[in-house]
Amino acid sequence: MNKVFITLLMITTSSFVLAENANWLETQKESHIFINKDSITIDKENPNLKTVTISVNIPSMQDRKANPTKTKLTNPYPLSYLTKFTINCQDKTAKMGEQHLHENFFGQGKVLEQADADPHAQFIPLEGPDAKQIWEVTCSPEQSSS
Repeated sequence: MNKVFITLLMITTSSFVLAENANWLETQKESHIFINKDSITIDKENPNLKTVTISVNIPSMQDRKANPTKTKLTNPYPLSYLTKFTINCQDKTAKMGEQHLHENFFGQGKVLEQADADPHAQFIPLEGPDAKQIWEVTCSPEQSSS
């Protein structure tokens, strides 16, 4: 009985968190990589360049059922790495911008660490299924905010 209640509570809570963050789109099922559709902006000087915020959500060690002797990531609470990416839609390349580590999913909660954009960052090819999804969402014609 308790196990069923806890499972239902977890499902309800997970659904609530995702519903509360409807502007976030997961790149692949259970990848924990989310694209903030509402964050997409177009560069005023070069319309091929778009900036988007990505959240990599990392469940707590307990939620992952991780063995502390076999993992280096022993976070006791959920984390999210929020990163701004500039995407060159024409060349299918991207470069990383500023980053923030938060103590909760989707950039919520206390900022634990942050890093400014590297002024010498280079555009690199977008490869792999997550990168393809990021490019498709960011560069689709429907994304016309500025």
